[in-house]
Amino acid sequence: MKKKKKKRRRRRREEEENKKRGEEEIKRKEENKKRGKKKQKGRKRRRWRMKRRRRRRRGGGGGGGGRKKMKGGGEEDGRGEEEGGGKEKGGGRKKIGGEGEEGEEEEEGGGRKKKEGGGEDGGGGGGEKEERGG
Repeated sequence: MKKKKKKRRRRRREEEENKKRGEEEIKRKEENKKRGKKKQKGRKRRRWRMKRRRRRRRGGGGGGGGRKKMKGGGEEDGRGEEEGGGKEKGGGRKKIGGEGEEGEEEEEGGGRKKKEGGGEDGGGGGGEKEERGG
């Protein structure tokens, strides 16, 4: 009789301990799940940041990319297609220098020399690459 009682008592204690242990495990699992979600969020954020940086570095559209500070037309245009550079769609600067149809008329801002730059239509093209900062 007494032995049986002891067993029963031990069994009950073990069951309670198991129950406690189970609750603790569930709690720990949920905390880990939260931590995992936070880590995942951080990874996503990092990935987006890298993508954004890459996109910025490449510049928008086809042809072009690179620094926006570079001026001039054609495929090495630093502005990308949407902003008026690139080979396709007739983008880029039409005239870098020299006299065209509006050569003599100074009001339209045409006919400026190659290395001068400045003026209404955007600033200097031409010249050596070192001067342009490219």
